Amino acid sequence: MVPESSLIVDFAQVEAVDSSAVGLMLSWLREAQRNNVNLCFSHVPDNLLSLARLYGIAELLPLCSAE
Repeated sequence: MVPESSLIVDFAQVEAVDSSAVGLMLSWLREAQRNNVNLCFSHVPDNLLSLARLYGIAELLPLCSAE
């Protein structure tokens, strides 16, 4: 099934994150898949990517192609 729409979540203005941000991203991703929406994350802060790597889920997070 082809995604009906696309959504970019831009983290450019995010200044601080913790582990709950990783959980929120995974929740958004599950909801997008459930609703057939193509989702990607843009301008993800390095510390958030580090947390995702630490939890072993970084490869599950779709980063927008410009990154």
